[in-house]
Amino acid sequence: DNFVRTNDEENPNTSYDLALNYKHNFGKKQHDLSFDVLYSYYDRESNSDYTETHSNPKYPIKQLKNNGSNNDLYTFQLDYTLPFSKDSKFETGVRMSLRDVGMDLKFYNFDPFISKSILDTTISNEFLYDEKIYAAYMSYSNSIGDFKYMAGLRVEYSDIISNQVTINDYYEREYLELFPSLFVKYDFAPMNAIQLNFTRRLNRPSFRFLNSFVDYSDPLNLRGGNPKLNPEFINSFELSHLLTFGKTTFNSTVFYRQTENVISQFRSLMSDGVMISMPLNMLNSKNLLLSKKS
Repeated sequence: DNFVRTNDEENPNTSYDLALNYKHNFGKKQHDLSFDVLYSYYDRESNSDYTETHSNPKYPIKQLKNNGSNNDLYTFQLDYTLPFSKDSKFETGVRMSLRDVGMDLKFYNFDPFISKSILDTTISNEFLYDEKIYAAYMSYSNSIGDFKYMAGLRVEYSDIISNQVTINDYYEREYLELFPSLFVKYDFAPMNAIQLNFTRRLNRPSFRFLNSFVDYSDPLNLRGGNPKLNPEFINSFELSHLLTFGKTTFNSTVFYRQTENVISQFRSLMSDGVMISMPLNMLNSKNLLLSKKS
């Protein structure tokens, strides 16, 4: 049975950002205290009309999808800088971000006998996402002759709730993590330097990846989320050498990255020929890169 499926879509959006900043200097250069507040909001509505016409139809299949979503994000940040000398300073701060997301997806099937679209409760769904992140950091930087360094540490607590209301799938994830960083540079001579960097960071899965309800927009290619996804943790090492002769600069870099809990889309073909995809935490990955520029 051959068929043609067409889609007519419109996406009205509304968004705005509000920011407040305060900075106080204690009378000494770079001895500062700053406070920032940011509010970000967006509202998105996606309306799609699907028409599926088969090779010998009596009535074409018509569907209407209405996908409404809103996102509220509040961010509060306090930073303090204390210089000890021209090359030495201490920095610390705290940050809090609060995010609330609501998604309401409704599918309607057109009934030609009554000329009316009927809500399909089997594939319509409501999803709520709540994210609270609290972080604190500190760092110290200094120079001793031709040797420069900066060492830092960030601690972060996350409380994330994904609530698939339609199928009563409630999942909460809490984790406390440490993220050290180190930057070291040594100047052998003017325009001849070597630098070593290390950072650890995380990449959280998108809230859309955590919605466990299966999307039937395309009945032959289904998509679902996974509320049990873990964030990716990334350890990065970089060793670089910069050398300049006259107007020519040579930059050689060795880059190594180790990623834990890699998030990948996994696709599976079911017995009825329908393909379904969902994100999973796959094996860890390691990447090594050598770069030379001149």
